[in-house]
Amino acid sequence: MKGSKLTRDPYGLVGTTLAHRYHLEELVGIGGMGVVYRARHRVTTATVAVKVLKPDLALADPELVEAFFKEAKATVGLDHPYIVRVTDAAMTDDGLPFLVMEWLSGRTLEEEIRRRGPLPPEQVATFLEQIGEALAHAHARGIVHRDLKPANFMLVTDYKGELIPKILDFGIAKVLHSTASARVSRAMGTVHYASPEQFRAGAAIDHRSDIYSLGIVAYQMLTGRVPFDAASVERVIYEHLHVPPPSPRGFRPDLPPAVEEVLERALAKDPEARFSSALELARAFRHAIGQGGGELRLECRDARTRAPVAAALVYLDGRYAGQTDAEGKWTVRGLAARPHIVEVASPRHHLWRETVSSERGGESVLLVELNPLPLGSILLQCAVAHAEVFLDGVRVSVTDERGSCMLDRIRAGRHRITVRHPRYAPAHIECDVVEGEMLSLGLTLRPRRGRIFARLAKKKEGMTARATATEEELSPSSALFDTLADAATQRITPAAPTEENARPRVTARWWRSRRALAGGIVGLGLAGFGLALWLWRGSEDVPSPAPEVRQETTSAETVSPPSPPPPEPSRRSEAPSATPIRRPPSAIPSLTSPPQAGSPVETAPVKEPSSRIEETTSASPLAIAEHVRRGNEHFTAGRYDDALREYHAAQRLDPSNPDVYYLIGLVHERRGEYEAAREAFQQCTDGPYAAVARNHVKMLEKKRPKPKP
Repeated sequence: MKGSKLTRDPYGLVGTTLAHRYHLEELVGIGGMGVVYRARHRVTTATVAVKVLKPDLALADPELVEAFFKEAKATVGLDHPYIVRVTDAAMTDDGLPFLVMEWLSGRTLEEEIRRRGPLPPEQVATFLEQIGEALAHAHARGIVHRDLKPANFMLVTDYKGELIPKILDFGIAKVLHSTASARVSRAMGTVHYASPEQFRAGAAIDHRSDIYSLGIVAYQMLTGRVPFDAASVERVIYEHLHVPPPSPRGFRPDLPPAVEEVLERALAKDPEARFSSALELARAFRHAIGQGGGELRLECRDARTRAPVAAALVYLDGRYAGQTDAEGKWTVRGLAARPHIVEVASPRHHLWRETVSSERGGESVLLVELNPLPLGSILLQCAVAHAEVFLDGVRVSVTDERGSCMLDRIRAGRHRITVRHPRYAPAHIECDVVEGEMLSLGLTLRPRRGRIFARLAKKKEGMTARATATEEELSPSSALFDTLADAATQRITPAAPTEENARPRVTARWWRSRRALAGGIVGLGLAGFGLALWLWRGSEDVPSPAPEVRQETTSAETVSPPSPPPPEPSRRSEAPSATPIRRPPSAIPSLTSPPQAGSPVETAPVKEPSSRIEETTSASPLAIAEHVRRGNEHFTAGRYDDALREYHAAQRLDPSNPDVYYLIGLVHERRGEYEAAREAFQQCTDGPYAAVARNHVKMLEKKRPKPKP
């Protein structure tokens, strides 16, 4: 896309930056539709070509800009070696749309014909084959060029040092023809290459219009002139519609008569009489100049059942060439006389590949036997509707309303299946698929934990009746908080300011601000810990009271007076367990009156292990929460000894709670007792603070003094 430098920029865009990233450095060409600039990307410094649509075209019709971007979006997906790559599309500050394309160093086919004159038939045949492949790629995606002409073919040098064409301006002509008037078509200078149906009002335009234009380009490459070159535009249009093209042999007698027949068919007035594809035109031209190849036929069969394989994809020299019909057959004509790599792919068979040599005028028939893949099937049932099913990390299906999913044509072997749903935790399973068999799998998806607001609502409803019954037993000074989150986030009322501590001392204010900030951070962390601890020690939706505790003693001095439990006639008691029980989040055990000072419980001798286990299992979560709340108060106030005492009390009530060990580790770390802190953090192996505890252990390992050598 490199052209001669122009000295005058009619639109004054050189030196400006488009879309804040493309700096225009040089004007390289002006065409009928737009202006081409050489630009540089400001971030990547890559050289690109920017084509700006002419203002008279962009401003003439407001719908043109919208149609331009719609078509540009489709052309960005054209990835072919013989089509210029479009990388971006945007709009200038003045409302002019532009395209960003790869920068090509070369010359146009129009310049090549003007410089060399008529081209050799062999080179014309090569160009037609390459252009035919590019047009077949675009036509298969429903994109028609509508403006094929020598100026829209850029000749560049490939890695072999040979000239190859690249098609420019895909899709732009379609936008202009569909939105602009006939005056625009004349201004574009494409009237010499337009098909007859483009001049008929309301005529359907499809890929055969490009075949007509390609025939005129081939005519010009062979003779150096266009077939219809009258003095006026109206006369040129009339000849396109009614006059047959002159014989190319009148301008070049050395051409074979078969070439004239090929061009007459390509330039037929009726689209039905033309070639069905650009590749067919190219192969017919190659055959007409005496270089036509042979014919290749493929018959695809299943190697096991001998049944024909339909819809198998056929690739010729690495490019898609077609697919087999219902009888498993595929035919290509005009194949170049050289070795070709033929590949046949089917989703149920192994890939077939072979090198085939084609001869001029010869006919080859290949029997392709495709070996079937060892396939099986999986019936998955998870009882959750609309769950996503992943096979080896790739999403393959979704469960139906009954939570079932059938996976067919799964390759035999070991696979990993994952089922995901927003309301459930992911479930994984590994299975072995056997060839020809159906594997039935059942997965159970567990609801996700941690839906805080729903659990808080259920917790509050379950505690309403119990709070009323115990309100009179607890004095205001010794009342316990409802949840551990309330205990951890309780607010301490600051002391009223006095005249002494209200002095404007900058140093004191700065120190108090630091302490307040640190206290706020610690308090926030403790609040999150309290909420996590409460969720971890939750229960089912229907709470049940704690089991009744019996203590058998032989000494009258060690018997504590029993406190009457609150009346709960509608709740059934639980059987005591011989091991500590971790209670689910919503369990609300019955409250007992706190022991009085000097009671026998405080001075009771050490009991037997079975008795201690009973006491451990009957420990109330609210009692643990009270110790944690008091410890949090002491920790925030800097009374680390008192905080450690409260945390140890909570730890004795529930030795299996890892979060209490985390709090103990925090206190030891604050006091500088790194070895004790490390041991406490190592006990926190479960729960939401396990990962944080491991980080503390790593930091404490760095603080340990290294042994002197």
